[in-house]
Amino acid sequence: MKHIRLFGLIFLLWTFVGCKLLPDKSEFSGDSDIRIGDTYTLQTDIAANMQLSAVKSVNPAFVGEFGQAYRIAELKDGFARVEQSGWIPVWYFTQDAERVRTITPEVRIVSRPVCVQIAPVPLSEAEAESCKDDPAVQKLGPGTVVRLLKSFDDAWYAVEFMRGEAAYGADQWVPASALEPYSPEKARDGRIRPGATVYDVTTKQPRNDVWNGHASIAEELPGAIVDLPGKVYLVYGPGGESGYIRKEDFLPNPFEE
Repeated sequence: MKHIRLFGLIFLLWTFVGCKLLPDKSEFSGDSDIRIGDTYTLQTDIAANMQLSAVKSVNPAFVGEFGQAYRIAELKDGFARVEQSGWIPVWYFTQDAERVRTITPEVRIVSRPVCVQIAPVPLSEAEAESCKDDPAVQKLGPGTVVRLLKSFDDAWYAVEFMRGEAAYGADQWVPASALEPYSPEKARDGRIRPGATVYDVTTKQPRNDVWNGHASIAEELPGAIVDLPGKVYLVYGPGGESGYIRKEDFLPNPFEE
């Protein structure tokens, strides 16, 4: 009887320790319900990565759409490689809809450098740092204006941010800890006031063409660089275009019409 009790105690202890040793990413994997060779339906839109990674690549393998079915070719570390040759977090085939909430859009500011992720999966400290130096990874810097679209346990937000005329899709996750309340003074993304003069960065003369789309601040400079009083911003926009504008001609918040 004592041996039976001892065995039971060891089994319970092993189970408890084993559960505690599971990595944080385990709750997102859903591996037990997914099988190689079977076909599953995506529960939301997502940009699949060419490599197995939770951070968002600037050039995704392909964009999967809600409701599309994919055959699983490989499973590894909570990710599935589908036959279209891209890696998708298994979580997107099995997620509990109640844990991801569509919320009233809210504008916030990025408070520290952060890598955009394709799933709300905690990165290791090493991953979080190394991704910031990877040119293939989509990153956001302090002052980037984002709009919250979805929430995962109020700890992660699916966001959109401006790059060109249109905002990116909602499969872009950042941790809540990297965001702070919106502040016009801190915003580095916005638009140029209609009718404002944009000065060419080479000739320092007014441009004759019309600036299209949003503008982001690269740096603040003395207005004397273009023979103006006060301060000017060097701004950049869609397609890599850039120019100088008066500081007061910058309208923060690209989502504000």
